[in-house]
Amino acid sequence: AAVIEANQISAEGIGIENHSTGATIAGNYIYGGTRGILVQGDTEGTGIGNLIRGNTIFEAEQVGVYILNDLNLVIGNVIHGSGTGIGIENFLSLGSSENVIGREGENEANQIFDSEFAAIENVNVEGSQNEFGANSGAGNGGKFIRLKADDPGTEPVGPNGGIKPPAVAAASKTQAGGTADPEAV
Repeated sequence: AAVIEANQISAEGIGIENHSTGATIAGNYIYGGTRGILVQGDTEGTGIGNLIRGNTIFEAEQVGVYILNDLNLVIGNVIHGSGTGIGIENFLSLGSSENVIGREGENEANQIFDSEFAAIENVNVEGSQNEFGANSGAGNGGKFIRLKADDPGTEPVGPNGGIKPPAVAAASKTQAGGTADPEAV
């Protein structure tokens, strides 16, 4: 498995591109380019994804971290000023499911600041099992987490099993209030 660590990259196109499974992409500093980190390839057949941890990405034009396959663990990254911070999308006939984007624990939350669009965007049909947790950031131009249908209006249910995000009526540092779909957990 590839180990791509502690590089300093000023990119024109893609900073780091990986097509294998089991790779560790960690501690890299990437500035510019179209995409900071791109992972794709058939991870479903192997059951082994990639670890993308502790990278710093500044000003990727399109996407800071772009995921086009399954089973990746994306934690502890800092993404600043990209088009979209972290993007997940199907690639051809391969799905993008069971990815973990941030989790609780020391240095395991992704921090996404000043993205032009969404901080995190999941473009998938229903049934994907991507997990988003303990991520933070501010100043992003779109929703912090955006669940987007591949082809709106053509999927029977839509992303997230058709459950819509809650409507937040009031929020403070310690609590939030509003309404949610009865099936939301």
